[in-house]
Amino acid sequence: MDHEAKQIFRPNLGRKIPLWLAVVVLSLTIFAAVAEPGGALFSYVWRVTMPAVSSIVILVLLLVARPRLEISSSGLLVVNILRQQRLDWSQIISVRFAQDAPWASLDLADGTRLNTMAIQNSDGARSRAMALEIANRINR
Repeated sequence: MDHEAKQIFRPNLGRKIPLWLAVVVLSLTIFAAVAEPGGALFSYVWRVTMPAVSSIVILVLLLVARPRLEISSSGLLVVNILRQQRLDWSQIISVRFAQDAPWASLDLADGTRLNTMAIQNSDGARSRAMALEIANRINR
């Protein structure tokens, strides 16, 4: 079993905001279900669709909060909203993080580019430090 130390990067605002919004949507849904008087307007359709729509919104918010980047001695695990990809250090050529880019991206040896949504421009200096950490490991 592999017990090597891993460094995990997660976006700051890109994680906190969707999680708080999910809590707000859940709270409003519960409040609406409890406070709803049960009149003809809010019938069976309301009681079924409101939790269903709220569940979908919460699921999407949880997916938006999912991105992370795990750094280990063997490589990276890039987890984005819907996909994750494990990369060896030999597969990564460089890190790109333009001032106007929403997140960093990795140039891979196969000629493709992989966005890393865990390193978001909205996190400022913290995200720049994350990108620099990866660049330093690539150049070792």
